[in-house]
Amino acid sequence: MFIFRARGYPASGKAAEYHAATEEWVKKAHAQGFIVSLARQYFGAEGESCFTVTIKSKDLAEFERALHQIEASAEYRANVSKVLVPFPR
Repeated sequence: MFIFRARGYPASGKAAEYHAATEEWVKKAHAQGFIVSLARQYFGAEGESCFTVTIKSKDLAEFERALHQIEASAEYRANVSKVLVPFPR
């Protein structure tokens, strides 16, 4: 069994938009047969959030196939790029 967790930290004021986009993606992933969950953790005085998407696969090869499908989704990339905090370089 292989479990992958990805955390997303929405930009200030974008938590609701990020939550909606991620929740929609998780529902679509479930419909396609993926074992996926979404969790939200609140922290800070301003109500900042961290979202965790967990993907469970039978093995690494199955996960890699799922990851390629996820990365190929232009809709998902567009939604995520609008709402995530960019990492400094």
